[in-house]
Amino acid sequence: MDEDDSSVKEKSETIPVYVENNSEDSDSSEAAPEHEEQESVESEAPEVRRSTRERRPPTWHSEYVTEINVAYCLLTEDGEPSTFHEALNSSDKEGIDFNEIFSPVVRLTTIRIVLAMCATFDLHLEQLDVKTAFLHGELEEEIYMLQLEGFAETVKENLVCRLNKSLYGLKQASRCWYKRFDSFIMSLGYNRLSSDHCAYYKRFEDNDFIILLLYVDDMLVAGSNKDRVQELKAQLAREFEMKDLGPANKILGMQIHRDRNNMKIWLSQKNYLKKILRRFNMQDCKSISISFPVNFKLSSSMCPSNEAKMKEMSQVPYASAVGSLMFAMICTRPDIAQAVGETVVALSTTEAEYMAATQAYKEAIWIQMLLEELRHKQEKNFVYCDSQSALHIARNPAFHSRTKHIGVQYHFVREVVEDESVDLQKIHTKENLADDLTKPINANKFVWSRSSCGLAET
Repeated sequence: MDEDDSSVKEKSETIPVYVENNSEDSDSSEAAPEHEEQESVESEAPEVRRSTRERRPPTWHSEYVTEINVAYCLLTEDGEPSTFHEALNSSDKEGIDFNEIFSPVVRLTTIRIVLAMCATFDLHLEQLDVKTAFLHGELEEEIYMLQLEGFAETVKENLVCRLNKSLYGLKQASRCWYKRFDSFIMSLGYNRLSSDHCAYYKRFEDNDFIILLLYVDDMLVAGSNKDRVQELKAQLAREFEMKDLGPANKILGMQIHRDRNNMKIWLSQKNYLKKILRRFNMQDCKSISISFPVNFKLSSSMCPSNEAKMKEMSQVPYASAVGSLMFAMICTRPDIAQAVGETVVALSTTEAEYMAATQAYKEAIWIQMLLEELRHKQEKNFVYCDSQSALHIARNPAFHSRTKHIGVQYHFVREVVEDESVDLQKIHTKENLADDLTKPINANKFVWSRSSCGLAET
């Protein structure tokens, strides 16, 4: 990718930088006097001897365009490339060719909420896929590319192609596609949810509604009226090249199992987890009943103690394995949360419970906003906590001596308790479903907690 010099200069941002005046009649680096009193004092001073040596501007001035005593610099690390090869080798050329590469995707929590609505209200749930989605994006920049090998035009091999549309391989391609789809779906009368910019909603006169979720080029469409769902499919097919996958059975590697008679929907990552086990040569490992044994503690003594063991451990893709497990944790397996990851380190159990309550409040408020935008307002949200001391801190702002070290952001829970938007209640430890997320527990409590959260063996 490259642009001609004129377009680069037009898009380059400049800022004024005041530099010393290097004219022949002055070699002072001080700014000109601003007050008359200073001028009168200087006029009485003896004449200063002027140097006759040749003055040359500092080398750093070569990266500036100077006007009198104001210099304008290009906001790149090493200045503007002067040759084609410099532009190719520069880490900043990309920053000039495009501005936006971020493309939002629907949140996993939004997907779970919509699936829960489908189960509760017996909604139709269809899945669509956009063929060559990135080719539908419209470029805002002027971009050129070399002719492809085998497709170069005879006698014009030295020419380049100017892109009229987005293309796979461009870093801004996903963003261009999102903006293209967003403008089209909103032209059909759909509203983009402010709580999730990849969730769209439209309500019809007879109280029918449609929800559309977008994850790059995958779509889930949920609606109470099948004819309206089919109409949306036809509208999308006229605008984009679509693949109709029928009733939804898979999203982001998660299998969707549905029992409409019993109003239930399950998500499973069985195939994904088998693939991960094979990838790390764990397909023949022995299973255990709980994710983390009670009273088990990691210590530095477990680290490799000699060079041979260090070399052996360096070959283990530990970070990749943990990352793969964390994806499963976020999607369908919250029961392994405590084993694969931790929040900040708290100084006490009370502080840990207090910080966890804050995070739970934030998520509850966000879900409340999402459901309100989908016209399913919840009158009251409840957050349960089994720590009496954490409840006291949340309800009593004057509890300073023990809480002055807790980060200010975690005191958000106090504001929410005050305005009563979410109700914080005490729950007995024996009835706390979240224990398996935060600490090692015995097998019986673990199985009960997992099944009570809706997780089932497959």
